[in-house]
Amino acid sequence: MLNDLKISTPEMDLIEKLDEREEFGPLEDGYIYWFPSGQGAVCPWELRTIADELDKRNDTWHKQVMADLAEINALYNEAGMENEK
Repeated sequence: MLNDLKISTPEMDLIEKLDEREEFGPLEDGYIYWFPSGQGAVCPWELRTIADELDKRNDTWHKQVMADLAEINALYNEAGMENEK
């Protein structure tokens, strides 16, 4: 019976609700964003939870972008060129 018990937190419930409403989605840059729909007022803990969730969902992509930029900068350095920042 304990195996059927679902542990839930307000944060988990919030993210589940936003996922059900399909409020997370990518833009052209490949990162995941939050698209609120009829949310009304949002309290600070909800915003922190959403920000933490976006960081988690974007972590792998962000690491890839940073690795790609480091590789590009290394190529510029090898060629003796200055890369504009």
